Amino acid sequence: MSFFNPYPHLRPALLLILLALPGLLLGCGGSDSTAPASIYAGKSVTATKMTLNTRIADLQVTTAASGNVATGTLTLTDPSRATRLVIATPNCVGTYDPKTGALNLTGAFEYPAGTKHTFSIVGTLPVAPSNQGSINVTLDGQAYGPFVFGDNTPASGGGN
Repeated sequence: MSFFNPYPHLRPALLLILLALPGLLLGCGGSDSTAPASIYAGKSVTATKMTLNTRIADLQVTTAASGNVATGTLTLTDPSRATRLVIATPNCVGTYDPKTGALNLTGAFEYPAGTKHTFSIVGTLPVAPSNQGSINVTLDGQAYGPFVFGDNTPASGGGN
């Protein structure tokens, strides 16, 4: 039994269409517009015991899983009190560079009531395996740092 093809001259074109059809249906395998995930994305890191003049500060930074948004909470305490009184826990927002880990955050708080303070945090997020990363904090125009992510007690070598 033979197959009758009234258009034998179209056989090569039909063959090409049949071979290309799976690629058309599934995608041609060209460039993928999704960038590889950043090693800094979706992370949470802390810097503790940073000395800011007469205050001690702890910083918690979280990076978004996508995009370049970073958020943080700066906890300021008064070390002259026996219980290390928390005087403010302002939030800060900003960005991070998904390629380099460069970090920029800003925030503000009032303490005591009616007295506004502004701050900024600039630095680089840590990355494994070395976990190197550092920040500088500017509070009311006065710069402090550099501080490391982790413990910043003087014996640990962080802060000033």
